Amino acid sequence: ESSDLILNTKAGIPVSAHLDFNNHKIARSCTAQCTEGNLTWDAVRKLVSWKPADGLEQIERFHHEPDDIYILQLEHFFQCIKSDTKPIVSLEDGAAVLRVIEAARKSNATGKLISLA
Repeated sequence: ESSDLILNTKAGIPVSAHLDFNNHKIARSCTAQCTEGNLTWDAVRKLVSWKPADGLEQIERFHHEPDDIYILQLEHFFQCIKSDTKPIVSLEDGAAVLRVIEAARKSNATGKLISLA
């Protein structure tokens, strides 16, 4: 499946998201395009780059194993249980993600703009 989402934040900032689960090329990246430059996170190439509009690109590399994120999430979850603390990502955060997914599905089915406000 693939999806192209065009969203607006509460502040009116446009956000475009492209998700493609059918492509044979493995790609996991996110780019924030700003007036002062572009910030890109690339999980496959294991780097974060900052390309200023008027300067040279700066690259920071990082190392991780594919399963590290899941291990960290589980460790955090168990630590929250052990210390009776709130998780970084709340139940409300998860519910908000589900509302976005359902709005995207409804928009696709009806061809109409769906507001989450």
